[in-house]
Amino acid sequence: ALLSPKSVVVRLRTQIYLLHDTSDQYVPFTESRDFAAALTSSGKPHDFVELSIFQHVEVRSGNGVLPLLGDGARLYGVVFQMLQVAG
Repeated sequence: ALLSPKSVVVRLRTQIYLLHDTSDQYVPFTESRDFAAALTSSGKPHDFVELSIFQHVEVRSGNGVLPLLGDGARLYGVVFQMLQVAG
């Protein structure tokens, strides 16, 4: 609980881009869902994307083309938004 970003959600003053793979063996994806819910209930702007092609922070092999296309499109959308904000 001490490490959870939910404990500081009310103090956040920036756009949050939250990405999480549903197969992450180190951090359960439900943690990101809970954080997204806390952001929503606090009225904080954020984007939340669940992915299926990663294992924690590395792209898994053997995903097939359809998951790569689907997740790739979602990743492109988030990166595009981030670059617009930065520009």
